[in-house]
Amino acid sequence: RDAEYLTTANVSLGAALLLSDEPEDAARHYRAALAGAESTGDTIHQIHALSDLAGCAYSLDDYPQCLDLLEQARVLAESIGYRHHLMFSLINEAQLRAGLGALTGA
Repeated sequence: RDAEYLTTANVSLGAALLLSDEPEDAARHYRAALAGAESTGDTIHQIHALSDLAGCAYSLDDYPQCLDLLEQARVLAESIGYRHHLMFSLINEAQLRAGLGALTGA
């Protein structure tokens, strides 16, 4: 149970830091949240942590990393039929690809 609380705390800290325009520090907390979710087998939190990390990568103008993280989140969401997140993941990926002029693969 402590691992779940720590995962949630890292997600919250990551969100606060990202909203404070500190994407590097936010990414550190999201990576910790991802590791915690992986250790407890919490696929939903893994999906969200990957998406949050994608947001950090986007904020840092690391678009290839952002696309990779969005794809990882999408694949995980597809694997468990998590349609709610799948919709947002596909939209974000398509918008980024369109913005980059790379419509193939979106």
